[in-house]
Amino acid sequence: MSRQQPDGRWRTVESPRRRFSGEFKTHVVLLFLAGLLANVPLAWWFSRALSAPIKRFAEAADRLGRNPDAAALQRTGPPEIVRAADSFNAMQARLNRLINERTHMVAAIAHDLRTPLARLSFRLDGLQPPLRDKALADIDEMKAMISAALDFIQNDRHRGERAPLDLRLLVESVVDNATDIGADAKLLPGPEITLDGDPLALRRAVMNLLENALKYGKHARLQLQRDGEDGVLWIDDDGPGIDPTQREQLLLPFVRGESSRNRDTGGIGLGLSVAHSIVLVHGGDLRLDNRARGGLRVTVRLPCMPERR
Repeated sequence: MSRQQPDGRWRTVESPRRRFSGEFKTHVVLLFLAGLLANVPLAWWFSRALSAPIKRFAEAADRLGRNPDAAALQRTGPPEIVRAADSFNAMQARLNRLINERTHMVAAIAHDLRTPLARLSFRLDGLQPPLRDKALADIDEMKAMISAALDFIQNDRHRGERAPLDLRLLVESVVDNATDIGADAKLLPGPEITLDGDPLALRRAVMNLLENALKYGKHARLQLQRDGEDGVLWIDDDGPGIDPTQREQLLLPFVRGESSRNRDTGGIGLGLSVAHSIVLVHGGDLRLDNRARGGLRVTVRLPCMPERR
């Protein structure tokens, strides 16, 4: 600071600059690092607290997509998360109610169609044999489709008790039954795979897939492998394969693997759909692929129990 004196001279006053010692700077840096390290666990916990509800919602949505009867979402967390969980559970309940109503309606229609078909069969007795035989064959096909639809609905409603089971023994039993009636089916060597499932439902799924393989091919080869936490079942045949553009459609009910309407070759179109539904309920996945050497490969992937040490 400068100030002019009465005699005309200037007086300047300077205050000494305060310098921070090296030790003080070191203390400041260490304090900053200590505060940063102390906040890392807090930040990690906070990020986990924010992401955990989102993860639970994603897992619940995936379960709902695979099984409408999946367990409801837990009501835990902040009030906003609880309200969102309540809305999600209410949506799941509405979907289940809608599915059940549609299922009951289709079952009632299919059941009621049997009566007019029976009357129609009785009235056809007066027709000439060629025309009568063709008409009766069409009615028999309609009856078979109705019976298949009712069986599909009944099995879709049924949820059997789950228990630990050896998938290899189950597949081996299905293959043995097929070979007993002359089918060329074989289970190749592979590991034991234990999973938690409904034995009756899984047995039906494997039977449907094996019957489908033997329907379109002369030989069927099955193999089990373990892939991480999943058990994988391959069912290979030497048939004509499929159109890759119809891979997803063939897993839908009443869609056949060939273009004709002959139920002796094309079936009703429920075998793959039933197997796919059973696999999905068990948290698995079913995929259809053409083999490079010809034929079709059905890949069934199911979550399995940890290997025994």
